[in-house]
Amino acid sequence: MTFQQQLFDAARDYTNNLVLNGEATATKPGSVKHWLKGSEPSDQAYSIKFGKVGEALAQWFIEQSPNSVELLSCGVKKMSSGKKKDFDLLWRDTSTNTIYLRELKGNIELDSEKLPATFSKMRGELQPELEKLYPGATIDVGILNWSIFTRDQLTKGLSHIKKCEGAGVPVEHMSEFTKRLNIPLTQECWHELGRTLGAQTWPGKSPKSHTLQEQLLQQQEYIKQLEAQLAAKK
Repeated sequence: MTFQQQLFDAARDYTNNLVLNGEATATKPGSVKHWLKGSEPSDQAYSIKFGKVGEALAQWFIEQSPNSVELLSCGVKKMSSGKKKDFDLLWRDTSTNTIYLRELKGNIELDSEKLPATFSKMRGELQPELEKLYPGATIDVGILNWSIFTRDQLTKGLSHIKKCEGAGVPVEHMSEFTKRLNIPLTQECWHELGRTLGAQTWPGKSPKSHTLQEQLLQQQEYIKQLEAQLAAKK
């Protein structure tokens, strides 16, 4: 089985278990979408659930890495101060004695209002805590904007990234993340994976280009029917 096949199999399983297995918030009366389609699972609810898929895939990549790395315990932890804080993604490179902490963001633009709190948490609370837990280790903290492979794909959200990096919190994307781990992920593969999981979650929705093509075919068929009716009347 190729790496891409393994990745797609794992991603489909995560999508089934974390997104599709369970109830999603349905659209309710009072919205145009409900008026047009009735009650159905909310796209936003599914998109929020996909944040867990992003976390699971990031952990999977670490586990597949040929480097001397180990995935550390992630999630909500009780700190020495007694507070509970969420460590999204945490791993160690034993060859360099480096502890990596990444806050995972699928939609960095939508999270813009939370960014100042994110800076404060990462630099002011989580990094000092890791320095206590791993004395002598290099602590590398940052944000992983996992839904994008490279920054040059972005047409919006760049100002939010600059705000992060201006505050001393670097932002990386899947290209940098997987290169560090020596994972053979390509932009084409990551793009295709997203579309595949989208089709798995919303099977009734076709890509826009397909939809337009279907509409054109329907229009052509309708014109043929009208021509046939006119010919029959002559």
